[in-house]
Amino acid sequence: MDFDATARWRLLSGRMDWDRDAAGQVYEWIHDSYSQYFRAYHNLDHLAECFGHFDRIRRHLARPDMVDYALWMHDLVCVPGSICNEALSAMAAEQWADRLGAPEGFGRTAGNYILLTGHGLTAGERGGIPPDAAYLLDIDLAVLSRSTPEYEIYETAIRREYACLDAAVYRKGRCQVLAQFLTRPRIYRTESFGGSYEQQARANIRQAMHRLTQEEQT
Repeated sequence: MDFDATARWRLLSGRMDWDRDAAGQVYEWIHDSYSQYFRAYHNLDHLAECFGHFDRIRRHLARPDMVDYALWMHDLVCVPGSICNEALSAMAAEQWADRLGAPEGFGRTAGNYILLTGHGLTAGERGGIPPDAAYLLDIDLAVLSRSTPEYEIYETAIRREYACLDAAVYRKGRCQVLAQFLTRPRIYRTESFGGSYEQQARANIRQAMHRLTQEEQT
């Protein structure tokens, strides 16, 4: 995948006029985090895919640099099985924004967006979420709408990332995660994604759950 992470980060830091030394340190941390050996999916390739979608919908965003920064940080902490990944990533995003010299409230807003990427059912059901955050969530979930062969590669990568879990435990947990998307009226919150991706995403999820159920019965 054609993704120059270093150049992309420099463009963002230049637009934001961040402290150069701090920006370099943050980038090293980002790169090292997304390059951890166990990350079979939540890695630099995932960022590349996210930014591909970001570029497509950038014109719809009120604060594109905010979403840009949140994308870099949204999977910074990735501990398979942990329920704290989003909270810790959000905390890091806020702390580093202050060190970078970002405007007041920039890091806090980015952190709030990152918290939503846990994709819980209640994430946006209490009065809605900001439109920019909705785009961030849809970008993160765009993988669900891959072509069938590419989606199967994604599911395999997720299983590898959770290799620490027993097969039965993994199947149960994965089915629960996937099933909660099917209970929603819409997986995607924006028309830019829902109009094109909703049907394929639901088909992929149903097929993945069927395979997991079949594995459990064998």
